[in-house]
Amino acid sequence: MADYVAAKARIWSDQAPDQIAIGNAATFYQLRRDAVSARREAARLIALARAKGTPLWLTVGERIWGWALSVEGQPDAGLAMLRRVPKQFGGHRLRVPHDL
Repeated sequence: MADYVAAKARIWSDQAPDQIAIGNAATFYQLRRDAVSARREAARLIALARAKGTPLWLTVGERIWGWALSVEGQPDAGLAMLRRVPKQFGGHRLRVPHDL
């Protein structure tokens, strides 16, 4: 078990710090209701998550991108993206009330 945890920690350390920073920045802008900045950071996070193959961070980026689209006057496109996000996790809903 210790070897498994150590291996996962190495993977996490290789992938996470930059994605955590960008994800936190995107969330910060979202909470400030700054859709333009949130969308910019979400785009960076989506690109990085795709390049590194990290579905969790891809989902975080897409969730914030969908919120930004909705706030910027494209509610149908934004809601479609927000509805797609839970399907990426096997139908489980992420509990993030500030997205709505």
